[in-house]
Amino acid sequence: MDKIRKIHQASRETYGSPRVYKAPKNQGIAIGKKRVERLMRSQGLQGACSQSDSATTRFETFYRAR
Repeated sequence: MDKIRKIHQASRETYGSPRVYKAPKNQGIAIGKKRVERLMRSQGLQGACSQSDSATTRFETFYRAR
């Protein structure tokens, strides 16, 4: 549990469960993906959501099609 929290904090709290799962796996530590998800949920850890630009309809295009 402590390693998961350290990995999450080292990523500036941006890593979600898939990346947190891969970090110890690459170091040779055996851990399951669902276990990482469960432990992160129990500790209240979440990855940061990427901000996507919202698509807007262009005014001229919208009325020209009608």
